[in-house]
Amino acid sequence: MNSVTHTVSTTGLRLDRHCSKCFPQVSSLKRAKKWIKNGWITLNGKRAQTGWFVKMGDVIILSLPNEILPVWEKPLEKYWEDEHLAVVYKPAGMPVHSQERRSLRHALGFALLPTQEMDALIQFEPVHRLDMRTQGLMLIAKTARARAQLGLDFADHVSIHKWYQCLVVGELEDGESHEPIDDKVAHSRWKVLETVDSAFTGKVSLVEVQIFTGRTHQIRKHMLAQATPVLGDDLYTTGRPLRNKGLFLCAMRLGFRHPVFGYQIEIEIPTPHKLQKRLEFERKYIRETGTS
Repeated sequence: MNSVTHTVSTTGLRLDRHCSKCFPQVSSLKRAKKWIKNGWITLNGKRAQTGWFVKMGDVIILSLPNEILPVWEKPLEKYWEDEHLAVVYKPAGMPVHSQERRSLRHALGFALLPTQEMDALIQFEPVHRLDMRTQGLMLIAKTARARAQLGLDFADHVSIHKWYQCLVVGELEDGESHEPIDDKVAHSRWKVLETVDSAFTGKVSLVEVQIFTGRTHQIRKHMLAQATPVLGDDLYTTGRPLRNKGLFLCAMRLGFRHPVFGYQIEIEIPTPHKLQKRLEFERKYIRETGTS
């Protein structure tokens, strides 16, 4: 068990509300109620009830199990890690959150080092989303302070910068889109890195996309609106090739401000092997068959 002791210096609050304020690990009234009922929070050495009121001098002990989630012993590539946060690589096909054991969240307890910070999260938490079929960089909070600040930074759409690379069907020019998604503001900007001939789709383009908002399937929808859908997208398109090869989309660059120390961090990985391999296949097929 991991235990933290707190001595009450004020009076008048219910135990659950007081715990949601004094323990960073708790952070919400709902979680405080649950942990009191589980017996993980005691008052003056006794199993407590959520409706008890605290008074000055009371001693509250928070004792958390070493593991709440069943850990999935799955190694993850790490590109940054300190006491407060980590940046890991999520493979395609792995869900971020799932009730099943084989999810990114279940793997974090195995892949990341424990932190000695007082506000350590008992469960390390992804602070943004990636579709199950999308691979790439993900930012993980290890402490309550990091989680709270990164949440604010994602909400302001200014402090955190995300770039993706994808293969799209067809050819397009550099550009951007402000087309709303689900009646919400959405903004993407893209640059074409390479276009090759394809015997299957006419053209295939490697595109780098920066997103300034984080709407569901934003890149897929904005690329589709340009009549250049992401290769392998079987949700928004029909009759396209490579529908059984997965989605050719990767989160490959992440820029953010350290939530505790304030300095800038930027992590970038090369063009993913899956995208490079497909481009080379298209070139080779054209060369060997003479198809154009």
